Amino acid sequence: MERFRHPSLAARVRPANPHPIRETGDYVLYWMQLYRRLRWNHALDYAIESAANLGKPLVIYEGLKRSYPWANARLSQFMLEGMRDTARDAAQLGVTIWQFVEGSPDHENNRPAWFHPDGRGLVRHLAAKACLVVTDDYPMYIVPEQSLALAQKTDTAVHLVDGNSIIPLANLGDPVGAAAHMRPRIHRQFAEHWPHGPIAEPVLPAVVRQAVPAPFPTWTPPEDLPRLVQSIGVDPTVPAVANIPGGREAGLAHLREFVRKRLTRYAEERSIPDSLQRTAASGLSPYLRHGHVSIHEIVSAVLNHRGNWSVDQINFKNRNKREGFYCDDADVNSFLDEAITWRDLGYHWHRHRRTDIRSLQTALPDWAYATLHRHSTDRRAHVYTREQWEHADTHDHIWNAAQRELVATGRIHNYLRMLWGKKVLEWSASPEEAYQTLEYLNNKYALDGRDPNSYSGILWTFGLFDRPWPPERQVFGNIRYMSSENTAKKFKLGPYLDWVRSLPTIGQVHRGVTSLTPATLF
Repeated sequence: MERFRHPSLAARVRPANPHPIRETGDYVLYWMQLYRRLRWNHALDYAIESAANLGKPLVIYEGLKRSYPWANARLSQFMLEGMRDTARDAAQLGVTIWQFVEGSPDHENNRPAWFHPDGRGLVRHLAAKACLVVTDDYPMYIVPEQSLALAQKTDTAVHLVDGNSIIPLANLGDPVGAAAHMRPRIHRQFAEHWPHGPIAEPVLPAVVRQAVPAPFPTWTPPEDLPRLVQSIGVDPTVPAVANIPGGREAGLAHLREFVRKRLTRYAEERSIPDSLQRTAASGLSPYLRHGHVSIHEIVSAVLNHRGNWSVDQINFKNRNKREGFYCDDADVNSFLDEAITWRDLGYHWHRHRRTDIRSLQTALPDWAYATLHRHSTDRRAHVYTREQWEHADTHDHIWNAAQRELVATGRIHNYLRMLWGKKVLEWSASPEEAYQTLEYLNNKYALDGRDPNSYSGILWTFGLFDRPWPPERQVFGNIRYMSSENTAKKFKLGPYLDWVRSLPTIGQVHRGVTSLTPATLF
């Protein structure tokens, strides 16, 4: 069965088990774990093509269990808003979609004997009647473990599809320790792979669109998603951010707004801390993290914001440089270096790592762990507990503001996010405790947490993807140091601090007050 038109597509697919495709199955199943969208999706493209070649209908399964790590109302509502949009798009495409939400009353009536209300064994049951299961090849969080568990328990072929970046992660070679080493690999292959991205508007053959009756009572998106979130039993003390909705529709609106209003300020202003309304930062990471938008369509929108871009505009004289490679627009190059080079660096490292990410000793480069270990018993000027960190109860008003922003809005401005991490390292009892605190705060509150880039950012605090910085300091050793005093000198923080003071307090957020005033909207 011929599936690939170009080697870049073949490099994205790998089998998770040795089973052959079963041509006698009833359908091709796309288990949509991470890339939760029906456009610009390599895994969906592969599933459509496989179903067409087999002459079988395609079934998409998308689920949400309340037992996922760090489950809370904020994350659940963001994902449910995405599932609502996916259901709408599936109806427009004419493809069968079965959705499951643990705790939803939709699953209570007419359920078969094999069906468990918590979703246990559901995917395995659906896989048993499939010719092939296609799923997302995401390099961390619960996705690899879930995919492996299914692959080991089913007799059906399970194929993983890498839709993480412009260039297949398998084509980027061995892991590297710095963006300067990743950039040449990307620049060398970008022009080759760019024309072979996912399909923006997939067209499904009639056989692929054949309706397949669901074998269990499926979820139907209700009008009142917040009420459903309240009823399914996740942590209510981290409520949804009312004016930052999830889903593909919101993600695309955000992308259009960024390209139209903020991209032209990106190179010079992206590092300046400011409100959600005024910042030049993109703010697209939550939608990338949850798969509501694709890195391909973001890059396409940015490259084409001044007209039709083509690979002929690439300046190969600037290959391996941060500026001037993709075109002559400084804002475009600055954004793409962050969105492609730095993002790929983290994703590629997570895909190839053979170490425990929860341990600094195994996650960090040897020099970084050694210097932190040498200074682990240094006297700290301040030592805060996790509760004090979480409630922004420190002596540092800039750090407190960044933490308040995180709790209220699910994000921290990119420059302050680096400072936020450095101060937790400086004022924790040990590096290990600092890491645990940062993981806890980021994964609990951040809309883009639990992601290769968010872990890379946290570990950068401790020296990952960095180099030794002299002179050797107390607590930090040779780890890069950042101070609130220098940050206050570098930026005019008054407008940002005033804006944070207008946000709901941490106590109000924990009690469910989440609405942002119109002045805080994107």
